[in-house]
Amino acid sequence: MSLSGVWVRVLIVWTTALMSAGSARAGERLSFDSRNYRVTTTLDRREAESLASHMDAVFEEYARRFASFKVRNRSRADLYLFRSMDEYNRFLADAGYDGRNTAGMFYSGRSGTGLAAFVQGQTRAELLHTLQHEGFHQFAFMRIGAALPPWANEGLAEWFGQAKIVRGSLVTGLAEARRVAAVKKRVTEGKAWGFGELLGMSNDRWNARVNAGDARAGLLYDQSWSIVQFIIHGESGKYEPLLTGYLHALADGKGPDAALRAAFGDDLAEFERAWRAFIDGLRPDPLSTAADRLDFYAQGLRGLRTKGKDPASFDELRRTLTDAGFRLARRAHGVREEVSASDPGMFDPPPADDPVRKTSWEFTAGKDGAPPGVRTRGLKVDVRLAWVKRTDPTGRDIAWDPEIRFE
Repeated sequence: MSLSGVWVRVLIVWTTALMSAGSARAGERLSFDSRNYRVTTTLDRREAESLASHMDAVFEEYARRFASFKVRNRSRADLYLFRSMDEYNRFLADAGYDGRNTAGMFYSGRSGTGLAAFVQGQTRAELLHTLQHEGFHQFAFMRIGAALPPWANEGLAEWFGQAKIVRGSLVTGLAEARRVAAVKKRVTEGKAWGFGELLGMSNDRWNARVNAGDARAGLLYDQSWSIVQFIIHGESGKYEPLLTGYLHALADGKGPDAALRAAFGDDLAEFERAWRAFIDGLRPDPLSTAADRLDFYAQGLRGLRTKGKDPASFDELRRTLTDAGFRLARRAHGVREEVSASDPGMFDPPPADDPVRKTSWEFTAGKDGAPPGVRTRGLKVDVRLAWVKRTDPTGRDIAWDPEIRFE
């Protein structure tokens, strides 16, 4: 069973609950098939189909990346999408699982297998990250097997979790600023996990560290992601065939230690040195940086809207959030991160992806009653904050929810 870390948002300045409420007649379910999933949901059909379509594109990237692995089961995968956390928790409890403190879960046991998540209280970006992460666990179970060591299982899940759909295609290999900084910091401090320990860690030892609140538990996920990032993108993909061979050995029934030796050799020192050099030169990507900052602005704008205030410009948004001491706390895999309007860097535009162009923010007025929006200028991809009015099946308005779009 795989548990995804919950992203908990705390708006320190405003205490108003900022989440969608209500469901399609309180728990009533509908079912339909998408290209790759059997979907069961308490969302309205249009919202559920949008999420299923997104996950179809992600599933097809899983399948493309791992096309050399035998298709063990051609049936559609089960996807459960719930409106509320309570519906999600009741469903998992009925199936014999504890979903508390999770934002989504791939489960596997006597009751069957499935990917489940809920919408309430999560931004779309958070929900998609959870679905993409847990969706990889589900795909790996179907195609590679149930015995993936945690560094590979979680590292690949995070690698896919960070991906974005841009103009209909999934863009992978993105590097979030928080994650890059966290790994660099631990390497500099000499506190990164040694490859021998991390790559040889069993699921039981991994889970024991996470559940015990180990100070380096979050680094297990961050560093595993960074190793996958290095293997796939470092030195022009030199190491990627080794990862494929490692996963094939596991799929063929070879034990984790034997598969590791067969793929990477008995001495991991050279491999680890190459990873450290890669990390030293790793920089955050513009798309993730833009999305992260736009998400911060979205929470600030939504909070201001509850107070009856809509800024008229980006400068006014910055001044208002800074003067109010606005802060946003997030938690993932047991690690709490807080970002604050007092950090002027939160209002900087993302780094350029073209050396001859400069980036900037453009503030846009809200349409049809929506809060204002913000978009990037100067990137090859237009990243923007949009607002979607969520409604219940009767057409009653619920709330304006932010979406980060890549066009």
